[in-house]
Amino acid sequence: MRFHLNRQDCSSAVWLTFAVALAYATALPGDFVWIDHVEIEEGGYRVQSDDDARRLWATSLDTYLERHDSQGETRGGYWRPLYALSISLDWWLWNGNPWLYHLENLAWHVVVVVGLYALGYQLLAETRMGQRIAFWASLLFAVHPLGVHSVTWISGRKDTMCAAFAVASLVAFLHAGNRQARNSRRWWTLAMVGLLGLGLASKELAVVAPLMATLMLLPVAATGSHPEPLRNRRHGFLLLPLWGTVTAYFLFRWTVLGGIGLGADYPADGLVNNVAMAAMLWWHYLGRVLLPWSPSISDAWPIVQQVGFIEGLAIGGLILVGCMLAFGVRRRWLATTGALWYLVWMIPASGLLPLHHYRAERYLYPASWGIMLVITALWFHHIAGRFHLQGRTATSLPCAIVAAFLALTTAHENQFWWNDHALFTKAITQDPDYVEGRLGLGYLALQRQEYECAVDWLATGIEVAKRGDQTSFWSPPMAHTNLGLAYYYVGSDAAAGAEFRRVLELRPQSAKALYHLGLVEMKQGRLAAAERSFRASLRLNAEDILCRSNLAFALLQQGELQPSRKLLEPLVAEQPNNLTNRNNLASVLLAQREFGAAEQHFQILVETSPEDAGLLAKLAWCQVELGQHEAALQNYDRARTKQPNHPAVLHVGRLLPRRE
Repeated sequence: MRFHLNRQDCSSAVWLTFAVALAYATALPGDFVWIDHVEIEEGGYRVQSDDDARRLWATSLDTYLERHDSQGETRGGYWRPLYALSISLDWWLWNGNPWLYHLENLAWHVVVVVGLYALGYQLLAETRMGQRIAFWASLLFAVHPLGVHSVTWISGRKDTMCAAFAVASLVAFLHAGNRQARNSRRWWTLAMVGLLGLGLASKELAVVAPLMATLMLLPVAATGSHPEPLRNRRHGFLLLPLWGTVTAYFLFRWTVLGGIGLGADYPADGLVNNVAMAAMLWWHYLGRVLLPWSPSISDAWPIVQQVGFIEGLAIGGLILVGCMLAFGVRRRWLATTGALWYLVWMIPASGLLPLHHYRAERYLYPASWGIMLVITALWFHHIAGRFHLQGRTATSLPCAIVAAFLALTTAHENQFWWNDHALFTKAITQDPDYVEGRLGLGYLALQRQEYECAVDWLATGIEVAKRGDQTSFWSPPMAHTNLGLAYYYVGSDAAAGAEFRRVLELRPQSAKALYHLGLVEMKQGRLAAAERSFRASLRLNAEDILCRSNLAFALLQQGELQPSRKLLEPLVAEQPNNLTNRNNLASVLLAQREFGAAEQHFQILVETSPEDAGLLAKLAWCQVELGQHEAALQNYDRARTKQPNHPAVLHVGRLLPRRE
């Protein structure tokens, strides 16, 4: 087996890179969208402290995301520390510039594409037109619009990182068993294991790499003409460290994360129904590869309640495909290599494993490369000959036309990922019952302060999710929190309180829900209840400045001056430009008759808000008590001119004659 770079290999890599740049150039102007805001901008998955760095490796990302909001622990779940480190490094390097994040995503995609080309070239090097098949399959994969979900979406980087490391691990596996690698086999083996480990730390999908390596040793991969078949003793021994790495990964998940799964449930009742769902999903995925126009953003999928004719037909079709695949392996058909690749990489998304998402089309990255390999192998080995096409240009032209169409489609699809409104609007257009799309539009309306619109989107999204006739991954605590905020801002305090209490039923240790419930209770005048909610929230997240500020105000309103002051003084020191906290602290000092300190704060406040009659009157109040009658009278006159019936103005008016 050959493994060396020549001029043709370098030229192929350049063309593949150019194709990626051409198809994904329109992705660069995009902003942070969807869960980019939570994972990256708000720091949900970023490493922000030494404690975060330690916790990242020992908890699932589900738990890590809630590290400042909840003390609950999850069993199993997503474990992707390398992805979290990647976005953390990006934030340190270029902060919140999405253009550079997109550029890095394109770089990861280039690595995957070139890696697949190298892998295909090694598998097919000794076959007729093997290099051309590997090149065109990789080029079609590079520009296929199904990659948009993983490449254009910044948070989709976990897919490209996982694929890049897993594919590189398979390339190292093939080369480590090569006869010419005798002197460097140890290093290639270490690289193989290390790259697989990095892939597993990027996304769980890399667990299929050892299975793919095992199947690559079938005679079909050698097509019967290879001078040194892949199925040899050296490669057989190399499977041991690959499978050992995956075994160690599952042991780690079991002992540290408390489970080997993702913490999800099977969507259907009974094995037969789940098999039917798997069959329907596999045919759906195959159709999306072959008919790639307008990839679906929605991951909603009907739950199979009863196996009917269509479901039975889908199961029968899968059985037929399995028989054909076995026959292809026996006859050593070249296209079987691509079919095996596709089927193996789709196993985690088959529906037979409990997943959060059951129709996320990003699962086709990198599985779709297998279909491209099947298509190009059939074309170059069979179809082109039937049409009597001769020469490199004639046989490659149809592939180039298809690649151009796919690249244009990808460039068009990228624009829908430029902002949240475009993304979620398209999602709802494709699937009106898409829960995450409705919740996304509701959250977007909430950010825009379109609160009634937010209530409509969020409430209907939650109702659709409760129907239970389809799978769709959504976060009930987050959805109810956003709906509670929307109700709060439209003045429906009772409804808002009910939503926040619902969140606490789902997640009793939610600091955010407790804080928002405290806001509702304070707005309703239930100051003691608000104080309890704020204190409970601070026990979970002591660094929440807003919660500390509102607790201080609740204490002030209840006349608990000293506890309020203890909270406000460090807040004012931390945020000297926060006028609300400074005003509350000045009011506490005034009530405690520390007029000199209060006057200093009111002076700052009046300089910032010279038209506020209440601040002018309170400043005059302090000056009266300090004997500064002329200044007090001047500020009193200004306050009386602006708002003569303000309580503080009336109070200072009663003080002035007595002091004169």
